[in-house]
Amino acid sequence: MSLSLTEKPKSTDSTLVDEQSSDQSVRFELPPAAKWVTNWAYYEGEERLGQVRFFKTRFGLHSSVSEETTTGKTVITGLHLEDVIEMTYWHLKWAEDGYDGEQAVFDGVVGGKL
Repeated sequence: MSLSLTEKPKSTDSTLVDEQSSDQSVRFELPPAAKWVTNWAYYEGEERLGQVRFFKTRFGLHSSVSEETTTGKTVITGLHLEDVIEMTYWHLKWAEDGYDGEQAVFDGVVGGKL
């Protein structure tokens, strides 16, 4: 699956992002020695998920920030940028759909006599 980002021209290269997004203020402080690798962008055809931006940490990991997470927390952190871009999409989509991370629990014990 290939996801592409549609950039919106509202970028800043400083370590503090304090911009007006569609209806709220996005405030995120970039960690020390981290560098932005993308501008704010929408997932193509998925504008309802909001804008995202990705940065590379000083340890070589990639992290994502969403305009929906105004608390200053990252959404996903991973080794490869392409994987972080894809999983950020799914994380935002699942959050929008109301998925809370709960999984079914199965029992490995067979009941009754065999």
